Amino acid sequence: MNRRRAWVPPFLASALLLGMAGDAGAQAPSFETMAQELAALGVEGRPWSTVVVMTVLVPSGSANDPDGLSGATRLLAEMVRARAERSLQPGDARISIEVERAHTIFQAMAVPEAWERVYRQLLDAIFAAPLPADALDPERRGLLATARFESGAPVREFQDELYQVVADGDPVWSRDPRGSPESLQRIDNASLTALRGRSYRRAESMVTLVGALGTGPGARVYRGRTAALLGDRAAGRPAWSDGDRERLGRQVTNSWIGAAFPVPRDVPRTLLDFIRHRVSEELNPEPPDPGLFGADVRIEEMAGGTVLLVEAAVLPEAEERWEQRVVQIVEDVGERHRDPGFFRFQRRRFRTAFLVEEGAPEVAGRRMATDLLRTGDLRDLDKEIDDMEPGALERAVDGLGEPRVLVFGPDLGGGDG
Repeated sequence: MNRRRAWVPPFLASALLLGMAGDAGAQAPSFETMAQELAALGVEGRPWSTVVVMTVLVPSGSANDPDGLSGATRLLAEMVRARAERSLQPGDARISIEVERAHTIFQAMAVPEAWERVYRQLLDAIFAAPLPADALDPERRGLLATARFESGAPVREFQDELYQVVADGDPVWSRDPRGSPESLQRIDNASLTALRGRSYRRAESMVTLVGALGTGPGARVYRGRTAALLGDRAAGRPAWSDGDRERLGRQVTNSWIGAAFPVPRDVPRTLLDFIRHRVSEELNPEPPDPGLFGADVRIEEMAGGTVLLVEAAVLPEAEERWEQRVVQIVEDVGERHRDPGFFRFQRRRFRTAFLVEEGAPEVAGRRMATDLLRTGDLRDLDKEIDDMEPGALERAVDGLGEPRVLVFGPDLGGGDG
């Protein structure tokens, strides 16, 4: 069992003391026993909290959709959510889902007095209870409405093409987790039940609990019987060694730029979060650049490794300038932070922003679950942020591989693209 320090906001100190006093005689659940049926269980007690957030990460996502049935994993998650909600009492909890290419996340935010019951019902809905046959058509209709509304939208075509470029044409990894109107219509209960049987395994799943658990503060990891299956998923080669650039001409009103940079396996995740944070800030200045509609920077776990991915929507007239700017900002972010004073200033701002986000138990629970998936352990955020220094930042940025870039927009030169 690994113990980690918990960050406690100063203004909650008195509430924390009261919470600890109130919990002194409480009987904590046996987390060691709960962990035995899982790959790993991460627990962070927050005595001052008014909720408990349960996060269940199943290491199977849309990349496991059956051939011809893209969107099946998303529809399966919706069916599981419907089953879980039927088992809850009014006011017990709120359930949400998140389907990525490599994993699926279920979260339940529960009132403290009901969390243990909600936990059992959530796991039963995910791994054991029959899927509600009468929920298929209503859940499918919701996904179909979105798919039909977005069908033909330029931004969706750009994102589809971007993942083709980033995944090097891999038809499994690049397909859209949301599916298409045609594929969603072909999915039935039998195919969803078979997909769950192949993909949802309790012993391979990570669970985190964050909030008013009847324990003192602090984060801990409890490993299950299958903990040996938890390898270091951060290990391995970068996602690719060769860059690429493509331009697709379309009759649209603005341009999109996508740039993906493969990340070396030895870059600490918190340092990579800092790079993402600083690149995002520099791409979205205040006041905003008149040629930019918006830019998003995120970290993606691709089939071959970790990728720093930038998407920007820009005016067509500013397309060339912004393509150069996106790549240059990423490649120069280490050099721009060489000055120790400037680096410390930005590190303090990052610490504040990151830990304020982590104040939301659902954010912390999701991050903890993905930590467990990647490395089998939890990050000590305070220590990792303290340990960051300019030289490590510059080495990490210098180690980024050649980007794969997609430019998608109108051909102002009069060509047909």
